[in-house]
Amino acid sequence: MIIEDLIRLGRALLAGELEARVLVEMLTDVSETTTKNFYQNVFVVELGDGGGEAGLPVVLPVQRWGDEVPVPDKPKKTELRVDVERAAGAPIVLPRGGNPLVPQGRYGLPAYPLYEAHVRGFAEGAGKAAEFLAGRVKRTQGLTLAPAVLHAAAEGLHAEAKRLALDSKQKVLGVLVLARCGEADPYRYAPGTSSDRAIGRSAKRPGEQILPRAEVFGERLWEGKIEEGRSAGARDGRCSICGGPGPVVSAYNKAWPWLTPTWTCPLPHAGDKDRMVEMVALDDACYRALTAGASVFSKLSRQVHVEVTRELFSPVADPEARRIAGEKSITDIPKILGGAFVVPVHRDLTEDPEEAADLCRLTLEMMAEDGKGAAAAGRMGHHLADIVGFDCWLPRAAAQRAEYRMKILYYSGDPSRADIHLRAVIDDVAPTVMPRLEALARRTGDEAVALAREIIRKPSDKQLAFYKRRFGAVPYLLGRGYGGAYLWERLQSAFHRRPMDAARPTANSAHRLAGLAAHYPDSNPQVAEEVVFFLAFRGFLERYNNQLANTRSTPMSMRPWRELLSVVFEAPIEEIHFQSPAEIGFAAGALLRRFGRWYYHATDRDLLKHRVMTFGSDLSPLAVWHRGVARIFDVAARHDKIKMPEDFRRRVGAILAELDRLADGVRSDRDGFMTGFWSGHALEPSTQHKEEV
Repeated sequence: MIIEDLIRLGRALLAGELEARVLVEMLTDVSETTTKNFYQNVFVVELGDGGGEAGLPVVLPVQRWGDEVPVPDKPKKTELRVDVERAAGAPIVLPRGGNPLVPQGRYGLPAYPLYEAHVRGFAEGAGKAAEFLAGRVKRTQGLTLAPAVLHAAAEGLHAEAKRLALDSKQKVLGVLVLARCGEADPYRYAPGTSSDRAIGRSAKRPGEQILPRAEVFGERLWEGKIEEGRSAGARDGRCSICGGPGPVVSAYNKAWPWLTPTWTCPLPHAGDKDRMVEMVALDDACYRALTAGASVFSKLSRQVHVEVTRELFSPVADPEARRIAGEKSITDIPKILGGAFVVPVHRDLTEDPEEAADLCRLTLEMMAEDGKGAAAAGRMGHHLADIVGFDCWLPRAAAQRAEYRMKILYYSGDPSRADIHLRAVIDDVAPTVMPRLEALARRTGDEAVALAREIIRKPSDKQLAFYKRRFGAVPYLLGRGYGGAYLWERLQSAFHRRPMDAARPTANSAHRLAGLAAHYPDSNPQVAEEVVFFLAFRGFLERYNNQLANTRSTPMSMRPWRELLSVVFEAPIEEIHFQSPAEIGFAAGALLRRFGRWYYHATDRDLLKHRVMTFGSDLSPLAVWHRGVARIFDVAARHDKIKMPEDFRRRVGAILAELDRLADGVRSDRDGFMTGFWSGHALEPSTQHKEEV
């Protein structure tokens, strides 16, 4: 169960004794890039410390917590670089699901995001501000406002919003903070006016400033979260996860929008939000752990790379349909998200504070953007984007620990609207496998670049970068090799080190090449790309099966291409022997490519198009054999300009003899023969003859 693993993660994090500041960042969205523009307009309502007229609020002048800086690669545009120290004093949580303009869930702290409709509503009249305050204060832990106080705060917000001189074309966001500075409140007064952590200078106490109490923040946030669960049902009973007796609440939690009251049948609460506790009931400790684990998972989730998504939704065998799918706009492709986290295999780390602290530290490093935090701390790790298909950082310490396991989820939809479509859950992934897969992927990318240099005449740097990036990514290789319908299954096999067969990838490549053959030689660039993919994938699969899955086999029944070219053109005639239909297909392709060059110089025509695929016929193994290799002598005799060396003639005879010997295999393994044929046809010029047809 996903919730159970999130709770295991959360328990370890909380047992690791997180710093108050880190806990606040984890439970809120203050450190997320999606919240930066909210801090361009910060409204602070100073409520004072209570009592008498001194308790009437004062709204401080609107503040901007950050500086405008140029957007990278867009010098004419600017963006807000948030003052993180100050923003941590007013951490907000963006709504996940439902209408963001109305009050939602429970607020642990009196800090609320303001959307454009809110800010403009404040400017229109105090009534809109009063409505906003009443709805939020009612759902905020430890905060009540007398009607007179609420009215005065609304009037002050209206006055400050009017001073903003809002542009109708400008998108306006903001943050509203209700700062009460009593002894048990989240804020306090302190002498001075220049602290980086202050949320504003006091209007009630000149010469003092308003500072946050980080030690209060955490407990208030927890109280607000528990109230969220209680709002969807509470009773005395046993926790569904740990089995402990006592008061329990529902698992309803805004940090985990996958579980919502809008889901009904066949769930036991049957649409009654107050009975969600009958589905999953959690005690206080497990609910806190769920909140922490779900918050971390949300921050670790990233969008799956568009190359993988395109492959997932592209037809696997039709090259023309694939071309059309490849030209679709990114906005027309469904967005898929992925997230991964590390959990302990067996032990409850709450019993071992040192182990819990280690896992806590590793998880915080994974949350650092692109591993920058880990790198800055002098640590190293693995960036797993080419393994899992989305940006994911795995610290080296985690990759070396056998007592950890990774859980990887892929889903689509809009989490902010609780619209979740779970596509794959891959459990029990040993982190120690990831560096080995990473090495295989990197080697495959390098091999693809080397193949492109051999096959393509003067490839551009952009082309080589394309081959290295795409063919060096495991999800792309598996998606293109097996087809999008099998991607999640194959990824699971790769992560669990299960053997993978070559039949389906070979058939898919053969079908794509058959579609491209109908337009040859105009389709030569696409044929070259497919051959690069096929041979790079072949190398990846062979190394994977031998090194990770421990199955000592050659998955695609074909020796390395350099060795095969040597057999075809350099080995003594009596040593020309082939072991499979794929190898004899390779030999036929290389042979026809070399003869085709002489034929082109003599006739200005392409051999395959005009002699082998006559009248638009299909390019099949029998066509290659009977209309291609078998007619080389006849075609050469008709053109005086074709001067075949005697050695080449003898090699044609040897290969014809091998075709006869392997005739049954050639007829039964069309896909293997044709992928071998196009591989040999594409690679033949790479040895001694660089001139192009």
